[in-house]
This record gives sequence, C-alpha cells and structure tokens, in this order.
Amino acid sequence: MKKILKILGWFALVYVTIAIVVSIIFPVSDIDETNDELIQKSEYLYHQGVENYNQEKYEASIGFFQQSLEVSQKLLGKEHENIATLYNNIVSSFTTLWHSNFIKKIA
Repeated sequence: MKKILKILGWFALVYVTIAIVVSIIFPVSDIDETNDELIQKSEYLYHQGVENYNQEKYEASIGFFQQSLEVSQKLLGKEHENIATLYNNIVSSFTTLWHSNFIKKIA
C-alpha cells in the first residue's frame, strides 16, 4: 500500500510540474489579451478613418485605413473579407481625394 501511495505521489508531482511548465511556455491569457488589444486598435483606426473621411480629410482617412489594414492582416490573414473592405475604403478615399483636387483645379 505504501508503494502505491508513493508512486501516486510521484505521479502527481510530475503531472503538476508538467502543467506548470506548459502554462509558462504557452500562456493562454497573453495570447487572448494581445488579440483583444489588436482588435481594439484595428477598430479604433478604422473608425478614425471613417470619421476623417466624413469630415473630408481624405489624406488622413487613407492613413488610418492603411494602419487598420496592417493590424487586421496580422489578425485575420490576407484572404479575409474584412481585408477587402479596408482596401475598398482606401481606394474610395483616394478616388474622392483625386476628384476633390480635380474639381478645385478646374473651378
């Protein structure tokens, strides 16, 4: 009986040690927290881009959309549908900027 308890004690010690080492090497909370921070950053940059676009600050909106694109690609990959939306917003901002500059020149 004492041998069984001794073996179980060693087994428990090894199990706990492995669990601690794994939690140190792969900290789940750090990964989730980093993704949450990146998501918040991407959303903030996107909304700043929209706000600047609505205020007719097209050059600034392009910068915000490009920054949001970079962060979003890290999170979602290059093939995600939200990436296409950000490219569309950048192109729309460039197009509107070009049109507004063209109108100013001919006016």
